[in-house]
Amino acid sequence: GEVTSVDENNRPLQRRSTQHITNDSRMLNTIKFTTLFSALLCIVNGQYDGIFVGLGTANSIVASKLVPNFQSKRFLVLELGGPLSKKNGGTDYPSYFQGEPNPQTRFDVPGEYSNIAWTAVGQPYQITQAPGWQGKGFGGNSQFNGMLFQTAPDYVLNQWPSGWQASDLSPYYQQLLSTLKVTDAPSADGQKYLTGIANAFATGYQAAGWTASDTRLLGSLQNLDGFYSTPYVVTDGTGARGGIAAPFLTSIVTASGTSSQSNLDIIANANVEAILFDSSDATTAVGVTYTLNGQSVTATLNAGGRVIVGAGALMTPRLLYLSGVGPAGSEGSVFSGTPVTFVRNNPAIGTLYDHVGSQFSVTASGLTRFNYSDYAANADVIDTWIAARNGPYAQYGPVSVAHMKSSSSVSHPDVELFVSPGSVGGSSADYNTANSFQAVLMLLSPLSKGTVKLDASNNIQFPDVYYNNAADATIMANALSRTLNSIVPQGSGLTLNFGPGTSSHPSLSQSSIDDLKTYVTASDQVAGVPYSRMIMNHWCGTVPLTAGSETAGGVEPTTLRVRGTSNVHVVDASLFPVIPASHPVATVMAVALKAADVLTTLFGQAATGSSAVTSALQSASSTDGLVSTGTTLSTSTLSPSTSATSTSALTSTSALTSALTSTSASASSIPPSSSPSSAVNTLTSSGATSVAPSASGSSAGTSAASAGSSASASVNTATPSVVTDTNTLTSSAVSDSPQGSGSIGQTTLATGSNGQGSLTSTVPDARAEDPTSSANVMVPMTVMAAMLMSLAL
Repeated sequence: GEVTSVDENNRPLQRRSTQHITNDSRMLNTIKFTTLFSALLCIVNGQYDGIFVGLGTANSIVASKLVPNFQSKRFLVLELGGPLSKKNGGTDYPSYFQGEPNPQTRFDVPGEYSNIAWTAVGQPYQITQAPGWQGKGFGGNSQFNGMLFQTAPDYVLNQWPSGWQASDLSPYYQQLLSTLKVTDAPSADGQKYLTGIANAFATGYQAAGWTASDTRLLGSLQNLDGFYSTPYVVTDGTGARGGIAAPFLTSIVTASGTSSQSNLDIIANANVEAILFDSSDATTAVGVTYTLNGQSVTATLNAGGRVIVGAGALMTPRLLYLSGVGPAGSEGSVFSGTPVTFVRNNPAIGTLYDHVGSQFSVTASGLTRFNYSDYAANADVIDTWIAARNGPYAQYGPVSVAHMKSSSSVSHPDVELFVSPGSVGGSSADYNTANSFQAVLMLLSPLSKGTVKLDASNNIQFPDVYYNNAADATIMANALSRTLNSIVPQGSGLTLNFGPGTSSHPSLSQSSIDDLKTYVTASDQVAGVPYSRMIMNHWCGTVPLTAGSETAGGVEPTTLRVRGTSNVHVVDASLFPVIPASHPVATVMAVALKAADVLTTLFGQAATGSSAVTSALQSASSTDGLVSTGTTLSTSTLSPSTSATSTSALTSTSALTSALTSTSASASSIPPSSSPSSAVNTLTSSGATSVAPSASGSSAGTSAASAGSSASASVNTATPSVVTDTNTLTSSAVSDSPQGSGSIGQTTLATGSNGQGSLTSTVPDARAEDPTSSANVMVPMTVMAAMLMSLAL
């Protein structure tokens, strides 16, 4: 978290219109033909060796490593959002790029960081199932946050299980530093901008004896009383946002947002509802179900396949819950609505941590604040960024970051102070004067923790995770006391104008620790300014790495396997067993790099298969591949003795004909993918649908064709080519924008602008274990061949 999430009154909420694909008959006929041809292939080759749930920060790295290195295996990415960066197909350009020959998306401009969360332009990218503001889309959190690079201190990492401690992660941090451009001067000209307020605070830091330091690597700084720097952030080296979009995502995603790998299918705007498990082996995942444009779809795994969940520290445990994985016996407290039985017991799932913030405001004589959302006033500096990638818009926002010991009795710095060039927002001009600036304290090592719980609609409830341990309030109050009574008075020309003892809180004294505790733990707002219990969106720890036996729960450290399952893995901030005393994105990326090595070893092992999985996939009543249980096409498994070329899995001739002849669906629903390795589309009267074809040369497909084992067609609904609803990842997908909890109510899940259906307790029942259907009608292959011939005309 680096800047306030509260809008300023003059924020323009403009959004560039998007372009759509022309809907003409020739294109439709081509799509129809290609779709049915692909469907024939997918009857044999519709399954996957790896299914990635989420394409957030961590999974983007893991997928970029695994997919190119295992060309004989087929992979599927299911992402709740869509392309964000222009490098990966994003097209959401700020209004000031109108008429520019080389526009960049708002996710490529660092200065747009504070203009996304809690704004109209950011609404399509918000995860509605999560509390606060969580973002979704390709690259997840790394496309929404301030990309402040800080390694986790050694004393934190050395509390993690063996194999994931400081010495284990150090090579991966170094790999990031050698791969990414991490700098405290991200502007292309190497200059620092808006440094006036940073220098004013630095005067106070120096008077307190704090040390100017390189804050990328925090390990060597943990014995200092205090240290500070200009924020070290990730850039692309030219003044634009850096991190995941390049170099990682560009290795698997084209500039049009499609898969660049023949063995990878990417489906955007896909809401994964549950992981499906074998009816005869409750530990083995056999696929996932997801919704796309209101339709329910199933994707299945080949024998030996794996599900890799990287949906973020809130959405990952939610998915596990809905899949019947969680602390057995606690269903009544986890679910407010109809509970899912935790068939696969994992007692460590659900515990949640976050950093917590509290803000105040100062005025600084002789300085003027900068409002990134005031495009009119910033026209010249915006033009400078467009022309040369120089100036304030090359920076993410915060201009100073410091770590301090809250008192002399603590061993390590335990609170961060970061300062921004803008004000605290809200409705009062008194706190948003021309020379007022925002400062935020962030608790680095909170003891408070909460639990992920779901409401009656299976949305994540706002967690009780802040200040439920009284020690946290004492730490924050002590740090606020040091700041207000030492740093600010000794700073250059600084005067407190929002905080204890000012007009915002006249009854609270800066010299009373009890009053300061009252300030940092309050749940209200003053003049629209949230000042305490501020969400930092650094959620973690919900599916932690855990040493010990299977009964310990969590994730097995050597394989990243979710205990209670045999082939479900987690790769995101859910893994953190102890919250880093730092901004988390560097650690998320380092963990992802190590996770890629772990999973590379697992995928490299010869597939031994599973009799339980094989049994399920060859069952005459099972449904293989991607099965749409409400769309035009569905599949039925061929028994081992049935010729794979003698039957098809199409529900009915009339249904198929209707799907292929309707032209009422808009061609803007066609995803950018058109290569044989990506989802190919057909337009139906209820919306566009697509068929994910097999990867050429797939060993799994060859085996299925030759052995006559369970054949699999794949049907999934097409996604918009231009993103209107995005995830994660979140990563993982989350935003670092702090937000006052006083402004948050219970979130509700509404149908998104892309037609994505809400997730309720009526999702395919994980308790039933068997993801199969026996209601499929078989259609002779000769009928399909005749249809193909007619479409060719």
